[in-house]
Amino acid sequence: MIKKKDNSFKINPLHLHLQQVYNLLQVVLFIHFTLLTFSNCYEPKTDCLDIRATNFNVAADKACSNCCNYPTLKLQINYVFGDTTLNFNNLYTLNGVDSFKITAAKMYISDFQWVTTDNLIKKVLDTIQLTGYNQNPFVTNDFVLINKKNGFTFDVGHFSEGGIFKQIRFKVGLNSIANQTNPAKMPATHPLNTNRDTVAMYLDSLQGYIFNKIVLQQTNLPQKNIVLQGAQTPIPIIFNQNFGIRDGFDAIISIKVDYKKLLQGIQFNQTQAVMQSQMIANTPNIFSLE
Repeated sequence: MIKKKDNSFKINPLHLHLQQVYNLLQVVLFIHFTLLTFSNCYEPKTDCLDIRATNFNVAADKACSNCCNYPTLKLQINYVFGDTTLNFNNLYTLNGVDSFKITAAKMYISDFQWVTTDNLIKKVLDTIQLTGYNQNPFVTNDFVLINKKNGFTFDVGHFSEGGIFKQIRFKVGLNSIANQTNPAKMPATHPLNTNRDTVAMYLDSLQGYIFNKIVLQQTNLPQKNIVLQGAQTPIPIIFNQNFGIRDGFDAIISIKVDYKKLLQGIQFNQTQAVMQSQMIANTPNIFSLE
């Protein structure tokens, strides 16, 4: 009787065990090599880690030094004359008698503050060195020159903290330090540089700047230009109204400025001093939040 040759493969338990160990070792070495390669190629990222900043980077590993960009407080102005949009080409009347056109209307506002519900005062972060005639101090750089010919939106400055606020306030005019600034020493685009200004807002080194100025072209007889300008004392403007500012986002304050209210009670047959005094008295009433 002839026996058939057995060609079946028989598993050797010891061989199987060694093969598993070998395979596992290969996997471990591969993982180790991969991690080593990755760690050698990876560089920790340095960037802004302040969540209040506009360039906050959640993927950064390390906080940078002075690289964070903070939101901007913007002022949006709606220029009106009573119930209509202010137009320098329109003809207006006062007291039903005096007719005129407004050819220029400009004012400085500064010292912006917003007050939290806990009565904490927040201000703009930006500072600037003012080159004056007797000193060179660093002050908060929140000066804005409101001028319809320059547009409707103005940047006040940067801020770092949002929240819920109950009051916003600013002043028409400049503080005593800013008012002694030499405009020729200021950057060309800064509001306190008036060298290229055809409607001058600067008087001289003793008097400083004009805080509020309006130029009227009288059209009824006698035809003449009337220039009214505010006194050298800042006028506080306060709005008691709740509002919120989100961390990391620009904030826009929308304000209506009514030039009809600025000229309320003024008659062109009055003296210059009387008209300007009335204009100053009217100034706190011309602003309203929108």
